[in-house]
Amino acid sequence: MFIVWWTGRGYLGFVVLLATMIVAGVLLAAVGPSLPDGPIYWGPVLMVASVANWIVGSRINRKTLDRLRPTAVRQRLIYRARNRVMSVPMETVSIPLGLVGLGMLIMAVIR
Repeated sequence: MFIVWWTGRGYLGFVVLLATMIVAGVLLAAVGPSLPDGPIYWGPVLMVASVANWIVGSRINRKTLDRLRPTAVRQRLIYRARNRVMSVPMETVSIPLGLVGLGMLIMAVIR
């Protein structure tokens, strides 16, 4: 079982991920057998989803960021945002998501 929690509009992180994967799946089906269905394809899709999530999360948490004006990287990544996913700001979730996508891509290339 996997439990997920959010505050504010943090659920948009999952919406962005799901929408990106749906669009990529439709494109994969439209192109047909010319693209392989596997980690070599879905790794970059997760990386694109992480970039989209960073943009959306930064935009909806902009008021808090403008008020705090973080000077260090840690202050930028971990702060008391209104819109959070799993107790961290929505855009911070993009980092592990992008790393998972990069890991999938690297494993597919090494294989």
